[in-house]
Amino acid sequence: MLNWLKRSLGGLLALCMLISLVPTALAADRSELEDHWASESLLYFADEGWLQGYKDGTYKPDSKISRAEFITILNRVCGFTERDDEAAKAFQDVKETDWYFEQVSIALAAGYTNGTTATTMSPRAQITRQEAFTMIARVAGVSDQDLSVLDKFSDADAIGKFAKSAIAGLTAAGYVEGYKDGKLLPKRNISRAEAVKTMYSCLDLLTSRYVLMNIPYADFYAAELQNDVAVDGVTSATLNKTRTPRLVGGSYHVNADGSDITGITFPVKVGKGVSLKEFTRVTDESKVEITVTNRGQTSTTTYTGKDALFESASYSYYVLSEAPACYKEATLGKDGKLTFGAIAGAEAQELTATATLSTFSRYGDYQVDVDMDDDTVKKLGNVYGVILSTKEGSDYGMRHLENVWRTTEIAWCSGFTTSVHNCPTSSDHYKAMMGQTINRITYITESGIYTIAADLYVPVKTGSTLEVATALASAKETTVTAELPADYQPVYTVTDAKGAAVSGMEVKDGKLTWSDAAIGAYTLTVTDKAGKYAPLSASFQLQTEAMPAEASADNQSIVKTADATDADFAAFVAAISKVNVNGKDYAASGKRGVKVIKEDGAIDFTTAPFQADAVDGKYVLTITATGYEKTLTVTVPATYYLYASLTYEEYWNGEGVYAADNTSSSQEADSRGEYDKGGYDAVTRATSNHGLHRGSYQQDVTIHTESGKDYYPLYWTDANNFVDREDGKTYNKTEIGIKSYEITGIKYVPVAVRAQDYAQFVKDYEVTLSGETLYGGFSEKNLSAYTEVAQVTANTNGLKAATLTDGKWSFGARQTGTDSGLKDKALTTAEGAEGAVKTYSGNYGEFLRFDVGGNYGGLGAAMQTVKWTYYGTDSTYTKALQTYGTKFAADNWMHKFMGIQLGLTDSIRCQLPEGTDGTGYWAITIYGLGYADYTAKFEVTAENLPAKVAPMTDEQKTQLTALKDQAGEILSKYDDAAIQATPALAALKEHYDEAVAMLANPDATEPEAAELIAELPALIEAAKPQTQTYTGTATTTPDEDGDFTAYPLTAKVTVEGGRITAITAEGGGDENAKYLGWAVSGRTRGGKDYVGVPAQLIGKTVEEVTALSGIDAVSGATCSSNSILEAVQTALKNPAA
Repeated sequence: MLNWLKRSLGGLLALCMLISLVPTALAADRSELEDHWASESLLYFADEGWLQGYKDGTYKPDSKISRAEFITILNRVCGFTERDDEAAKAFQDVKETDWYFEQVSIALAAGYTNGTTATTMSPRAQITRQEAFTMIARVAGVSDQDLSVLDKFSDADAIGKFAKSAIAGLTAAGYVEGYKDGKLLPKRNISRAEAVKTMYSCLDLLTSRYVLMNIPYADFYAAELQNDVAVDGVTSATLNKTRTPRLVGGSYHVNADGSDITGITFPVKVGKGVSLKEFTRVTDESKVEITVTNRGQTSTTTYTGKDALFESASYSYYVLSEAPACYKEATLGKDGKLTFGAIAGAEAQELTATATLSTFSRYGDYQVDVDMDDDTVKKLGNVYGVILSTKEGSDYGMRHLENVWRTTEIAWCSGFTTSVHNCPTSSDHYKAMMGQTINRITYITESGIYTIAADLYVPVKTGSTLEVATALASAKETTVTAELPADYQPVYTVTDAKGAAVSGMEVKDGKLTWSDAAIGAYTLTVTDKAGKYAPLSASFQLQTEAMPAEASADNQSIVKTADATDADFAAFVAAISKVNVNGKDYAASGKRGVKVIKEDGAIDFTTAPFQADAVDGKYVLTITATGYEKTLTVTVPATYYLYASLTYEEYWNGEGVYAADNTSSSQEADSRGEYDKGGYDAVTRATSNHGLHRGSYQQDVTIHTESGKDYYPLYWTDANNFVDREDGKTYNKTEIGIKSYEITGIKYVPVAVRAQDYAQFVKDYEVTLSGETLYGGFSEKNLSAYTEVAQVTANTNGLKAATLTDGKWSFGARQTGTDSGLKDKALTTAEGAEGAVKTYSGNYGEFLRFDVGGNYGGLGAAMQTVKWTYYGTDSTYTKALQTYGTKFAADNWMHKFMGIQLGLTDSIRCQLPEGTDGTGYWAITIYGLGYADYTAKFEVTAENLPAKVAPMTDEQKTQLTALKDQAGEILSKYDDAAIQATPALAALKEHYDEAVAMLANPDATEPEAAELIAELPALIEAAKPQTQTYTGTATTTPDEDGDFTAYPLTAKVTVEGGRITAITAEGGGDENAKYLGWAVSGRTRGGKDYVGVPAQLIGKTVEEVTALSGIDAVSGATCSSNSILEAVQTALKNPAA
């Protein structure tokens, strides 16, 4: 392979002058070449067989070279073989028996030497620099009669007359520069290495060769076309396509940013004397890296060797080792510029294919489509160029990308389409094609040249316009504006969006009219009946004012409006043409269509618009539908903030607590006989108060019944009845037949969910959205049920971020925020709540317990969960050794009047760090709905931790037995229903059962007995039947049938043991006494007995009466009846004995 380099002699002559060497027939030692300063040129000449060693196996590169040796090498480099033996014999010092006789004969025939005198050749004399320059210049045909260029050399006068014009020519061409001191030293002898280096630098003057060269479009097509207008390069904004070979193979670009396609990379024959010195040479060592992004996929390709021409300067070249099948021949003009002849070497082949022409194209003003099968396209390979020839004798050169696309599509502009895909187009070269007939299409490809016969008239475009105004379908007409040439013979047709012809539409006097037409997209086309001019088309819509869709409440979809039918809505969705998201349009169909709205109206958050960042925290969608006058706007928050029910494992897994991902259960019972020693599994309990009433404040509870139906208490209306989360109905716990229940997690955890994941999240989780109601609890003493409105924000305290990965949800660590998450409520601080670590009792299976008293009620009702942090000996509470999560009922508990009781259970979820015993410094943090985090720090000593506990004493047994008997006596007066219906009795019954169990337990301990003995007296006192009278007032106002003056009414209510035993009412004076009497005592009217209000209420519990929404009014005393009920409820709700 020719692996030569262009070199100027500037640096070389600074070292020494260089000349070619004679090839050697012996296998000489190459090592003396490999380490030589001129190794590149020496090794190249040796490889080509131009330089050979001496008989002793050496090259002697530093030995001086004789004229005969120089002539021998030069002959071989130039390929000279013709001889002139008679001329050689004329020289006295050249004998036929001399080894150099043949080479001198060849040199004389080539005409580049005449000898040193008329009769001498001086073949054995060492050659001088000026002799070497002269021989090279004569071979190359380089000379310059303007000798002023030699003035640059300080010793120019030393140049022989015979050498002046030759050296002037080489100097002007840049091949001779002289030494650093400004001298040429023309009479200095040179070494073999210098001779080789010199000829190596002048190879392009001495040889003909084939190269692969980057040729600008104008230069490439100049000899191929009959066209006075040159072909431009391609200016492109599609910066990736211009640098993707499979799309623009055979082309090259200069700009690394891909903003151009400059021309064609094509084989070129470079003749002797044509210097490529000024151009970039690409070698096998050349490489260029190009990174492109196509269809969202980014890739980097390294192009090496000849492929590196793809991104290189014009006229860059790569030397070919073999002659190509076809090529252009380069010549050098007097102006020093390269010109290229017509393609030579290969004959054009006929290709059978059908071509069609269209005057409508996405890529220009005209487009020819050539019908080729895939095999033919593959056979052609890279397309270097395409020529459209017309029967009028003109030719038009087509360029990559702008004109030629994927081989078979050929488009061009004639001045009307000025840009395609934001890329400016070139049209000057193609304008004259209008009105001509294409009769031949020529493909210049890597596999050869192919021609296709054609007969395609190119209709004339004049810049004429056609416009149709969009109108309402109900308008029956719209305006048509047509500017046509005077000789244009218009014929109008209308087609629908599918291209089908539409009847019943007519254009006349600038109006398009119809009697009945559906909404949608249409196209009006006007054609020239004579065929001279190109058709014109205009798109328009017939629209409706109706808008059958609106944003859904959660802005996750569009839904039909109240007055729209399913068909109306489906038609609108099907007609969506584009969706603008945050200012960027996304077409709903087409090659790069993005279907943002699904067929059911849901927003597809997997599409491209939602992979970009939101703007100002939201995605604003403006939906445009074909045939609809109005657009529809949907504003989707980038993040949805809501409450979600999370299991304990889901909650704690993001908090970094011990064994956070462990959901295993334990079959080991604690000291209470309950199985609370597992991980973050569900909690099971046996008593209602443990998990049902109090669990419903902040926990998710599931009730399993004997019938197999499950219930999910949202809150309790009283001790027996709860409202179910699933259907909102009220159920009685006795009537449903409870089999068991479990506490699964936390009911209202504030969560942040990406808009893209929201739809899946609400499918997977029970959620409460902002603006919806939060419910919980059952009011007892210090604990109050609540009803709040959700308002979760990005700054809500306790907010967790939800993440969906491979179909699995995870939740990040809770954030500390300043918002409550409740509408119109500030974040509450637990003022007055006081806590202390307890002496160990192990009453509920815990090994460590912390109780919060004082003003604890609000925090207790809001308590969602608790975190314990163990610092060991660190009294600064700086470096935590371990943190622990907890579960409600298994660890955490709140009592209606005895405070918040927080335990840490010896369990899978809580094991002390190795080497610690639990003594030292701890912190406990209560997380509550709407509350700021409540943290208490305390020191734990041995007395707070498990130790051998003394058994219940005999004295305690006596005390507990007495208290149990007192409780039993009170409870014996009531049936089970009455007990469960009265909170005080229900609490006493729970503790009574504990006392019975403890007295029967031989392992009962002194601390747990002491705690139960301390709690029972207050419960007994609260449950004792007590008689109290409460007074309430109400205003009796007439209804639409009444004719009396409103008056105040006072009711006195007597309550004993939680039930109403007596009611009296007075007020209204004599004029209303009759009606009030009826309301109190009842009456018979029309054969029907009406019971007085007091009789209807006596015997009911306080809770039952306060929950009533109405009463069976006594006929004729309706206003008084209702007023009595109101006064009674007022008395009970705001008791004042």
